Amino acid sequence: MNTVIQSNPGFSVLTLCINKAGRLSYQRENVIAWYISGTNETKEDRQNLSAFPILPLNEGVFYDFDAIEHPLGSIQTEHQTFKDLAEWLSHEETERAKHGD
Repeated sequence: MNTVIQSNPGFSVLTLCINKAGRLSYQRENVIAWYISGTNETKEDRQNLSAFPILPLNEGVFYDFDAIEHPLGSIQTEHQTFKDLAEWLSHEETERAKHGD
């Protein structure tokens, strides 16, 4: 099953960047739809469904992002969920400092 469904309002893609002051920041783009990939025939199949955001200015599916912002403000990355932007950015700054980025 590969399909596209409309996004509910409030979902955004966040991409990390360095601002003019040299600090870690982000760019935000609204999600207008989701590309759903995988099959839905068995319980195991449903566990392997993937959803990728579709953005207004992007032609096709957008794969290159750092996090998804949910309508109530939580931030979801591939491996973690954070309560808000401040917590996510703090985590990212700590991780980059550990690795010398």
